Amino acid sequence: MRRCQAAMTAGPDHPDHSMLLKGPRGSGKTVLLAAMRDVAEQNGLLTVRVTAKPEPTFVDALIEQITSAYDTESRRMSSAQVSVLGSGAGVSFQTPEVRELSVHTRMLAAVEGLADHARRKARGALITIDEFHNANIAALRDFAHALQDIAKIDGKPVMFVGAGLPSMEETALADPGMTFFQRIARTQLDPLSLEESVEALQAPINAAGGTIDDDALATAAAATSGYPFMVQLVGYHSWEHCSGPSNGITSGDVQAAVDAAITDMEAQVFTPVVRDLSDTDRMVLEAMSAFDTPDVQIADVSRVMGKTSNYLSVYFQRLSEAGVIHRPSRGRLRYVHATMRDWFRRQSIERGPMSEGVSSPETTTNVKERIIAASNADPNATHVAIASRVGANPDYVGRVRRALRASLESGVGE
Repeated sequence: MRRCQAAMTAGPDHPDHSMLLKGPRGSGKTVLLAAMRDVAEQNGLLTVRVTAKPEPTFVDALIEQITSAYDTESRRMSSAQVSVLGSGAGVSFQTPEVRELSVHTRMLAAVEGLADHARRKARGALITIDEFHNANIAALRDFAHALQDIAKIDGKPVMFVGAGLPSMEETALADPGMTFFQRIARTQLDPLSLEESVEALQAPINAAGGTIDDDALATAAAATSGYPFMVQLVGYHSWEHCSGPSNGITSGDVQAAVDAAITDMEAQVFTPVVRDLSDTDRMVLEAMSAFDTPDVQIADVSRVMGKTSNYLSVYFQRLSEAGVIHRPSRGRLRYVHATMRDWFRRQSIERGPMSEGVSSPETTTNVKERIIAASNADPNATHVAIASRVGANPDYVGRVRRALRASLESGVGE
């Protein structure tokens, strides 16, 4: 918000005058865009609010939204029937010479009309596009070219903020025609800290005349995993379950609230997220769910799935871009929201595991010890035979046995 306000004050030369917000579902992107529009209107800017769609008709909707923000009459341009004077020196709705203009020309005219009107009647304009990752690529390309020409090259006061999933870097922004959007500022919406979650829960409760005891507040904050939507759900259900908020929200109220919030999360966040994933993406998540620790070693996931970490790296990256997992440290993975582990376990029980071995919660360390013990007991056994005995992948058995042999030859104990 500070960066946005600074850009509004400074104008088109500010590096944040065009910006993209990235974050997983439920991280607060839509709310943040709304807050930015409120600030813009308070500062005398025109605002245009758009939610992206994948359909080709999105480009007409975008042009319509932009033109309707400043001139009802100019909406006629969105019908693609306008009149041209001379060689493009001007546009008129009266001349009888009518022809269909290209989408690029209509988009450029719409953004320029907004900019010119904003300079005459307001301090500028702000266009926000939500669900940016979901937009029709051709429409975004035409909008990017128009925004670059009007705001960056001509220096007219049209500000832009888009918001979408991190996956947009690999989808919409990977398009060769998106060089403008590829270069603009980014803001990553990371999880809240525990202290921030406490504040986000306590402040609105107190402001509304309620109270919450310290133990209940600590439980509520911990249950959110710093996930803004979960903060909202836990706070709402805590208030609703409490018999009298002014008398204090208790730990019992919070526990009931957490259960209700998890149910909402599963229906509103987890199910839509997983629906968009590939089978292998889901198998990776299911493999992670076999372990009870918050952080799961990549080597463990690799072993359980019977795939090399190099092979799985592309899926780890895709899941990270989708806002489902993140890497808290080198060689480790973690769900963005911890309750997804339990949800995946229930899903696995209901439909059966998606891949063999996924249900095994053994760590790589335990399996390695069993491989070493089996190899010492029968040094001449093949990798396949050892793998069959310990329930591991033959390639992994081979790597462990070669490392064991090397350590013995160098005189270093395993």
